[in-house]
Amino acid sequence: MKIIFDTDLKLELNNFSNTKEKIKNITSGKELLNNAFYRKEVFNHTATLKEACIDISKYDNINKVWDSMCGMGIGSSMLLRYLDPLYLECTDIDKNGLSYAKNLLSNGKIYAADIFEKVKKDKKWDLVFIDFNNFTLKKSDIWMPVLKRIVENTNWLLLTDSACFGYNKFPKNLKGYGVNYPEDYYKLVKDKIMKELYTFGAYDYGNSSILVLSKKKYKDFEIKKFNAEFFKGFFRISRGLI
Repeated sequence: MKIIFDTDLKLELNNFSNTKEKIKNITSGKELLNNAFYRKEVFNHTATLKEACIDISKYDNINKVWDSMCGMGIGSSMLLRYLDPLYLECTDIDKNGLSYAKNLLSNGKIYAADIFEKVKKDKKWDLVFIDFNNFTLKKSDIWMPVLKRIVENTNWLLLTDSACFGYNKFPKNLKGYGVNYPEDYYKLVKDKIMKELYTFGAYDYGNSSILVLSKKKYKDFEIKKFNAEFFKGFFRISRGLI
């Protein structure tokens, strides 16, 4: 059965069922995609990533990309299609997910690796994508050494951060960080990683949010929020699977 995440991005899953199982704390990508709620979250995520990539491509030529938590390769496919890099490297610790990534991606080096180990000996990149499940500053201490090292070696850093959407939707949550507006929270994230970075943009759709940071200032920071009408075609194609 084919699941359509974008007008021309399809993923073939054998023996796909529509069971309404609970999302486990640790589970394979295939099991998660059997859950209608999570599948819709993935649709939101890919739509958001697509728009971020389209914006980035207007300002810079991206040749070398590392998707450091690629899972089944769905986000990697968006990076490959909408950034069109010469070289794409996809890593994850989930070998199950990587087997799907290898089937899905037409191009790219795909292999098992732990981001904590790989970053110690890594090379230079044009763009690094980190697909966190839920990144907040309250959970950031373990990640800061990794993020700082990555920033030393890349021009662009993309962070998925579902919590950021929550701060846009429920501003009162921001007060726990001593800020009043989502823009200030994003700046806080950026400053904690490296003050010299620039906030290029934040892209929010559904329960998905992607923060884009860059070494060079290309434009003023803006938060882009998308609604169902904007992605009408996207959901029309996918509605039977949600």
